[in-house]
Amino acid sequence: MNESSRETALVLSVLAVIAVIFSWPLFVHPDYWGIQDWDMFLLKTGVARESLLRYGQFPLWNPFQNGGVPHFAHPESTTLSPAFLMDLIFGVVRAAKINITLHLFIGLAGAYYLARHYGLMRATALLAAFLFMLSSMYAVLVTAGMEWAYQIALMPWAFLFFLKSHESRKTLLSVVPVSVMLVLMWFGAGVYPFCISLLFYATYSAIAVISGEQPLKRSLAILCTILALTFALGAIKFVPSIT
Repeated sequence: MNESSRETALVLSVLAVIAVIFSWPLFVHPDYWGIQDWDMFLLKTGVARESLLRYGQFPLWNPFQNGGVPHFAHPESTTLSPAFLMDLIFGVVRAAKINITLHLFIGLAGAYYLARHYGLMRATALLAAFLFMLSSMYAVLVTAGMEWAYQIALMPWAFLFFLKSHESRKTLLSVVPVSVMLVLMWFGAGVYPFCISLLFYATYSAIAVISGEQPLKRSLAILCTILALTFALGAIKFVPSIT
């Protein structure tokens, strides 16, 4: 469903305000970290930050954990993620809190536009966005410091682009945004959102074929193209993580 630029700006402004209000307690003490896995994930981003800024070396190795372990090849390293720029600029603790808020906004916007794609009214689409990102799913994970949970915010965008790929006649071009979202998930340590998304696309496609909504050949072409393009775009991280 189409919206005017004014309506889009208003909706995005509302979602941005909601994201800031929801995560505001994080910034009462901006340099305090949280419970459970905060230290483990901050260690990973901290190692990469120190390696780049202090020693001028790309963080291939983590010498501070278990006597030394691979860093870049680890699936939960975030060196190639756009979110890692916040770590370089603000430091790992403050960056984690900024990224929580930023990805909350991204997820709210994605869920909203996915709901609008299905024809829901604005108020109902906003409710869908609130239910998706303001539920305990995202909040509990980031409260425990699990940085991979940022990538949950990309899941509605990836699925929206996946749906649009079925509406386009150009299979290769139409799946590029889907593959980009999946690669960003993997670069951001989102191993679980990545795998869940692929499983969901396969399940959705199977149901669409069985129900007669989509032809088998077209669905297989889209899925195979997504897999091939995703691996090609993210090979720099997939290959060391797999091997």
